[in-house]
Formats: sequence, structure tokens, C-alpha cells
Amino acid sequence: MQRYLLSSNFTITKNLVLLGAGMDNTTLYFSKSFEDLYGNTANYAAGQQSDYAFGPGMINFKVSDSISYTSSTSATLRSFITANATRGSYTVSVNNTSRLSVAQWIRITANDQPLGHPYAGKLPAYLYGNKLVSDWSDLVGDPIMIQYLGKITAISPNASITLDRPLPYDLDIGWQNVSVHAWSPASTSQELGVADLSIEFPNSGPYPGHFKEKGYNALFINNAANCFARNLRILNADYSLALLRSYFCTLSNIIVDTTYNRGAESGHHGIEVSRGRDNLVTDCVFKAPQVHDFTFGWFTTAAVVRRASGTDVNFDFHRSAPYGNLVTDCHLGAATRPFDSGGSSNRGPHAGSWQTFWNLQGARSISLPANDFGPDLNFVAVNSTSVVTSPYNWFKEDIPNGQLVPRDLYQAMLDKRLAGASG
Repeated sequence: MQRYLLSSNFTITKNLVLLGAGMDNTTLYFSKSFEDLYGNTANYAAGQQSDYAFGPGMINFKVSDSISYTSSTSATLRSFITANATRGSYTVSVNNTSRLSVAQWIRITANDQPLGHPYAGKLPAYLYGNKLVSDWSDLVGDPIMIQYLGKITAISPNASITLDRPLPYDLDIGWQNVSVHAWSPASTSQELGVADLSIEFPNSGPYPGHFKEKGYNALFINNAANCFARNLRILNADYSLALLRSYFCTLSNIIVDTTYNRGAESGHHGIEVSRGRDNLVTDCVFKAPQVHDFTFGWFTTAAVVRRASGTDVNFDFHRSAPYGNLVTDCHLGAATRPFDSGGSSNRGPHAGSWQTFWNLQGARSISLPANDFGPDLNFVAVNSTSVVTSPYNWFKEDIPNGQLVPRDLYQAMLDKRLAGASG
């Protein structure tokens, strides 16, 4: 067994893979917290939050993203969108195609208008289906609200482009900088990863409590594409793993656990996915309950969580309009807190439109969330005796355990897509 003693954090700014010999054979043991290393300025008596409640990680992958979301003269800008488009469309009207080409990767993005503009707040309202009236004052003017990544399949010169997959959103040119940008996986950092090892922190006593963390934070991945974390065991962490502003990444077989009793809640976040899209989280086990086991964070879109399990799993929709995500084929353990969620109340309701929960099981009936949890929610084969009473377009279909086909919606969708590609 290889056990490495590390007394400080480190940041990786290029493509690199940390590869162990297996989670039982390789351990990175971090002996100190961020508070031990750098102090902590938080005044808890005054209600302040720990300096390390939200990161960074002891292992911190961090590279820059070339796009500027707020500038109309960004180096990556290729065209402005000139007409509204509807969700499901493949064609987008643009004002300039001179620097666009067929098969090119692009990113379509839009910002909310700033406070005081007549359209301010219209974009967050849209992400909540224009159905829920709420306080989203902290989202007004935010520059990273929607992103679409895809390839161009056809061009009508200086008129429109055709995309290889449908838009997951409407596009409204009243929003700010509704535009097309050049993008490629190489513009972030790709093929980086961590695999086949354990990350462990010392016995530091009970978990100090929400927002009072000492900074035993394990792994943070920022601005990555086509990256991975797999076969990891993370022990005694305040914050186990965060995937931020990243795309087309896979987290698999991540075990969140402790070596001693840190309390009923043993950490802040287990796994968080935030400000990115098209990420897969599969076969993760939350043995030690966290305040938030799995978090759908800021504007997360098209994330899939499949085959998650644990002692008493909760799916935390952390406000800030997570949109169009899938939770499939999961066992929640005790199932006493399935949708317990956090986030500042001025960032809108917990869930944006079009979340789907497919085949969720637990030791007891799974209680549905509060009626104002979010709009346009789907519950299929969720082991729940709850009756839908929300006025915000919820759908629930009860199918007995064992009779659902397909059991895993993600796998069925993947099989269908691959069959189409090979046919």
C-alpha cells in the first residue's frame, strides 16, 4: 500500500492525470486544512461564512476559459443572433457567418440584462418557465446563464446556421449578448483526470457545521472538458468534489465516506456540478451523509446522475436555475431527505424547468418536494405515495418497482443515439 503524506494544497494548470494503483492501494493523505495553512477570517458570531465553505480543493485543477461573457467584442465572438428561436430548433439566425464553418464547434450563450434595463430578470424568469414569481435578485445581470455547445452542420451565408443537435432553450434577442462563439475542448483543458486512489484527511473531530468548515476540501476541477474522476474514495472531507464550469466530463465510482464518526452530517458538499453542462455522474456512493450529498449548482444544464446510492441520499437543487437535468436509477437508502436543498433565497426557486426523476427507490416512500420547488418536473417510477398538487406543471407516473422499462433512462437514450449513429 502506498500512502503519501501531503502538508499543503497544490494547483494544476495543465493537462495532467493523477493515477494511483487503486483506492485500496494508493492514498493521498492531507495532514492540514486550509484553515491550518492560511487562517480563517470568518467571524461566526457575526454570521459570517468560513473562508473555505466553498473551496478551493487541496487538489485544484484550474485553467482559464477564453470566452468573455460580458463583452460584445470578445475574441471568441463570431456572430450575434438576430431572431428569436424556440426550444428544439436546429436553425439559428445570425448576422455574420464569415468566421463560421461547417463542422466547427461553437458555443451559444446569453446573459441577463443589467439591473435597470427593461429586460432585467427576464432570463432567470424564463429558466423557471415563466411560471414562478420569486426573488432572483442575485441572478439579475448574471453573465453565465445559458450555454449551448454543438457543431455547425450547414450555413446559409450571413443568414443562419444549422446545428447538429437541438436547442435546449428558447433564444430571446431581448436578452443581452445572445451570440455565437468559437469553442473547442482545447480552449479549456481536456483529458485531465484523477483515478484509482483515495484522498484522506485526519481525524479533526466532529464536522464543525454548515459554513463553519475548516477547509478539508478534496478535489476541485475548473474549466475542463472531456475530463474524468473515477474510482476515488474521499475520506473525512468538508467538501469532497466540485466540477465547475466544465463540459462533457464523467465522474464515476466516487465514494464519500469517513474513517470515524463526524456526526449526523459529516461534511458540507459531497459532489457538486455547477455552471457547466453535458456532464455524467455515475455509480457514486454517499456512505457518510453530507449537508448536500449531490448538488446541482448554478445554471447546471443536461447533467445526468445515475445509479447513485448511499445511507440517506439527498439531491440538492441549490437554486440559481439548474435546468434540464436527469436523475435515474438511484437508491436513496433511508430516503428521509430526498430533496433537501439549500442556496440563498434571492437566487430563485430550487429547480429550474425540466428536471426528470426516473426510477428512484428507497427504504420508504419518497416524499415529493414542496409545490414551489420548481416548474415542469417529471417523476416516473419514483417510489412515492405522494400525490402531485403543485400548480407548476408536474408530471408523475407510478410504475411498480421491477416493471419499469427501461430501468435506466440515460442508458436507453445512449443506446438509441449510438444505434442511430451506427445505422
